[in-house]
Parts: sequence; structure tokens; C-alpha cells
Amino acid sequence: MLLAACVAQKIEMQQQSLGQMSGKRLAVVAYELPTFVDFKAGNAVFGIIGVLAAQEQGKALVRQYHVEDPAFAMADLLARRMAQERGMSILPPPAVPLGKDDIGSVVTAQPEADYILDIKTTGWATMYFASDWTHYKVDYSARLRLIDSRSKQVLAQQACRSVQSENDPHPPSKDELLAHNASLLKQRLVLGAADCMNGFANDALKLAAASQQTYTLPADAAGKLDPALAGEPDDGLLLAIASSDAVHVTDKSWSAVMSCGASNAAHPSQPSPFTRNYDVDVSRYPVIRLHRRSTTVTENIAGRVINGRMALRGTGYRVENPANRWSVRLDGAFNGDGSTWEGSGGLLVRNSLDRACTMSMKKS
Repeated sequence: MLLAACVAQKIEMQQQSLGQMSGKRLAVVAYELPTFVDFKAGNAVFGIIGVLAAQEQGKALVRQYHVEDPAFAMADLLARRMAQERGMSILPPPAVPLGKDDIGSVVTAQPEADYILDIKTTGWATMYFASDWTHYKVDYSARLRLIDSRSKQVLAQQACRSVQSENDPHPPSKDELLAHNASLLKQRLVLGAADCMNGFANDALKLAAASQQTYTLPADAAGKLDPALAGEPDDGLLLAIASSDAVHVTDKSWSAVMSCGASNAAHPSQPSPFTRNYDVDVSRYPVIRLHRRSTTVTENIAGRVINGRMALRGTGYRVENPANRWSVRLDGAFNGDGSTWEGSGGLLVRNSLDRACTMSMKKS
């Protein structure tokens, strides 16, 4: 199966490099959406023609079901963990996603950074079993690089591949993967990303905390994945990606209001400041999910409470243009009795800050 052109050579990070990161500036990069490969029964039999057909099918699938590339979420999560553990500061994401991944292009995208955490999806696909063309596995591959921007040296590099459902006694059919707006496909992709983050955190980045807290999305008693039970405490964006089509249980005793300033974009569709109200779902506490659905806008946000703090991450889009999405990123803390959460952050468009926002969530 043609998932990635090559496998990145593993580069171990040296202890000397770890000791030089305190006080330095860390940045991440984002890439243009990679081509999803959606193999259907018989595609692989036709060689390169079948692969090209599967790529076109994959592009259509991503557009129809709004499937998110998890690479930027992975980079964001690991960068914040790196910054906390190594005493680093994090720079804003780049204004424009990268089309090329050569070192020069990556460094140019973040000229103020001392270090750049570069995670790229190198392959993602659905593939039927060789012995069973009616059931499918989900294949996800990614590559991590940690780059010293000044010397343009790659300090750490690692590749990862995770195949979901390969050993499942009851693997899903294509219809099951795509049911409910492809919710199971999205969950399996998040599981693949979670597997890769475990390896990246422990092996490539040598993050001490990762050995005690792994990124997991366990199954519930019925054997179906419940994304609200994700195990890493700061995985809000991945939670939101995985659970964007889940059933929300609104708790009327909680309310949430987000206020955002004017847009920084040159030609925004909505330039003025605004205030939004959200429904709050605490049925899977300590995971908290917020959602807003109207005739014009859909937003899904999620986070996990840990030690009185919560990072909320999510995505939104206008109903008439679902392909153009924005990201929601808010960080904050609960008050002493846990009845109020106050956070600040903003909305990002193409991984660039569009407007600054604050949110208040309260229990009545």
C-alpha cells in the first residue's frame, strides 16, 4: 500500500540537547491537508491506477465527512508538554500551512523560534483485508522532527505507523466506518494518532511525564470506542475531533459564554466582536464538552479537568462552507469550589490567530 514515500531515519536526541532548552522559544508548523487514500474492494488489484482511484475517493471522503488531519493537534499537545517540562515558551502557529517539508521551508515559517516541533501525517488510509474485502482497517502514519532553528540541525526524528482494527475479531465494514458522519473512522484515526504520540513523547522527545500518562482512547463495555473517555488530560483538540458527531447530553445547570474581539484577518466574513452561548455536556466528567449548533454555525469543543485546570480545544465551521474551519483554543482554571471556569485564548484560521477570546463557564 502506498502510504508514505519513505520512512524517516530515526535520530536519537542527545542529553546535551535536553539541557539547552530552558528559556528558549518553541514553535510548531502545520501542513496542507495530505491526500487520504480510500481503498475500496478491488482497487489494489489494479496497481497504480487503483491507487490513483483510491486517492480521488479519499479526497471526496475527506470533503464529504470533514475528516481532520490530526498532525497539528499532535504537535500542539506535545509542544505544550515540552514547554511545561523544559521551561520553554511557545510561539504562535504559522499564518500559512506548509506545502514543502524541507528544513529550509520549516525554519523560514517560524523565524523567531529557537526550536521547531514538526509533525507531519505521511499516510492515512482505509484498506480492506486481503482475505476479506468486506471489512476494513484504518492505517495512520506520521513523522516527527525536532529542529534546532539556528543550526538547522535535526535533533530528534522518528516515524510511526499504527494500523487500527488489524487484529480486531470483528473489524468494521465500510458502511460502519462511515456511519454517523464517519464517526468510527475519525475515532480510529485518533487512536492511530494517540499511538504515535505515545512513541513520540517517550522515545523521540524523552518526556518524563509521558511514561506515567499515555494517550489512550479505551473501549466501553459494548466494545465501541467512546472518545469522551480519552486518557491524556490535555487532549482537548483530539477529543473534539473524535467526538464531533457524538450525542451530547446538555446539562441545563451549566452555561458557557465566549466573547471574542474584532477579527485580525484582512477580509473576514464577520469582522466585528461577538458573544456566543454554548450548551455544556458534563455527562463524562472529568471530560467536558461544549457545543453550539444553529442554522448557520456548528462548533464542537472539549477538554479534560485536571488539578482544577482545563484546556479547551475544538473546531467550528459555517454550515454553508464546512470545508473552511476555524480552531478554538482556550486555557483556564476553575475557582475554589469548582462552580466557575474562566479561560482565555482565541480562534485560529489556517492555524493563525484570527481573534482573541475569553470564556466563562458557570454552574447555576
